[in-house]
Amino acid sequence: MGATPSIPAASRSSFCNNSDVLDFRQIVDEALKQIVHDFADRKDKITIQQTSTTPEQLEIMAKSSEIRRIESLIASEASICQVLKNEIEDEVAACDPPYRAFDGIFSSDLTELNCLVKPPEILRITAEAVCIMLEIKPRTVQVNENCCEDFWQPFKKMCCENCQQEDFLNVFKNYDKNNIPNHVIKKIREQYITDPNFTPQIVRPVSKFGASLCQWVHAMYAYALVSKRVQVKIDRIKASEKNMELQIELLQGKQKEMKAAENNLANFEIS
Repeated sequence: MGATPSIPAASRSSFCNNSDVLDFRQIVDEALKQIVHDFADRKDKITIQQTSTTPEQLEIMAKSSEIRRIESLIASEASICQVLKNEIEDEVAACDPPYRAFDGIFSSDLTELNCLVKPPEILRITAEAVCIMLEIKPRTVQVNENCCEDFWQPFKKMCCENCQQEDFLNVFKNYDKNNIPNHVIKKIREQYITDPNFTPQIVRPVSKFGASLCQWVHAMYAYALVSKRVQVKIDRIKASEKNMELQIELLQGKQKEMKAAENNLANFEIS
């Protein structure tokens, strides 16, 4: 910007007569013209600097921005996957393994159960729940001229067919807990899980082994619920991982394009 114009001593001393006023106005006008000229000169220089970016440089800037965007998407998907994996680990860890229900059970407990001809009501209900879980069909019996479903005899038959303790426990340990049919889960929930009397604590005074069977049914039901929630999260993780694979492939392509553009710019500057 130009130097600040000086005001003559005569002008500074008095602005009373017209000639002094005119001289002062002229000085101010010239100063304003200089300011406008300096501003226009600076604006022209800024415009030249802004327009000096080459098409090659603009291309690199655009590719760099796109690369950052893709990297952000990949990082976001990776973060979501990690959160879901942590949640799955926590849910599975909190779910008590169903086979632990039979810890401390001996052959004598199974023998005692088999000796019962007419079981207590709570034990009969437990046998029903176990048969439904194993999809063992009941037999039809007639009681007071009415036909009823009886699970106790089919349950005892299953016990006899697996009379050895290890064989009997394997029936439950090898149960396909990851593929429990929906209709089984629905029936167990509606008829047994919601029953306040169907608990290991209530069954245990009647039969130690019966309490273990009751605990196994509850553990299987809980596992089925967790399994469904976990499966939804597993599917979400798979979808995210698939999307990340596509984004990584796209990122690698953009990085190659960026490298080629940088090489072209370097060759252009050399020439």
